[in-house]
Amino acid sequence: MKFDKKALILVLLILMFFLVSCEKEELKYSDIAYFANPVIEDLVSFFNVNNDFQECAKYFSTYFLSSIPPENLEKLFLKVYSSIGPYIDKTVEYKSIKQIKNNIIVIYSASFRDESGPVLITLTFTKGNPDYQLTGFSFDSPRLRSK
Repeated sequence: MKFDKKALILVLLILMFFLVSCEKEELKYSDIAYFANPVIEDLVSFFNVNNDFQECAKYFSTYFLSSIPPENLEKLFLKVYSSIGPYIDKTVEYKSIKQIKNNIIVIYSASFRDESGPVLITLTFTKGNPDYQLTGFSFDSPRLRSK
């Protein structure tokens, strides 16, 4: 069987184009910064003198707030605050981002007065109607793990 080299090259080029165009584009922080930055800034600002929980609560999904009443969530925040102390201004640093189905998981590090090392803050966002909403969070540090 005789192959035409030009036809073979054309088929290979079409296959390469198809494979490249089907490759999933990686999510970048710049894609989500417009909704993630205000959330992380308000969340860490809670851990300063004002402890304004309402600034944080406005970002949570209604499903999240129906699962955990705001007063219990505020108690949790205050417990974290009592362990790691106030947030040190302008120390939030983006670390990584991952998308799993409809969820976007963003990890930050930040410094707090009573914690010797960085505190990792993980935020989970889910596409709501119409914007992304905070559907989960965690704080991780040696001091918090020991409590």
